[in-house]
Amino acid sequence: MTAPTQLVSLRLSEDDIARLEQRVGLDGTRSRSDVIRLAIKSLLDDEPLKAGMGRVTIDLGQDVMPQIEAVHALTGMDAKMLTRQGLDLAIRDQLTVRSDIDALIDARAEKAQARQKFSSEDHQ
Repeated sequence: MTAPTQLVSLRLSEDDIARLEQRVGLDGTRSRSDVIRLAIKSLLDDEPLKAGMGRVTIDLGQDVMPQIEAVHALTGMDAKMLTRQGLDLAIRDQLTVRSDIDALIDARAEKAQARQKFSSEDHQ
């Protein structure tokens, strides 16, 4: 049994209606109403839950879905959890790379300063 719904009227341009019609039949939609409901759900789902938070929607290709399903069967982790873990790993990796670069630059700057100091002492 489906939840009760309310009728909402809205005005759309002819172009928007044509675009709606093109989407009917995609993503399991059977009517304009289905397309509009799906669009509204997508909009609302993309809104952050709290101020200061962000939300990203990622289209997962057919090539990765069997892998996600396999990992889910093995670990219980769903696509959201895997995506979050992947993002955490990517951020950590980038910060490590950035830290390594900064350390390398600092070490080279220290060497250059030491050479300059040594060179200026030789000339005195």
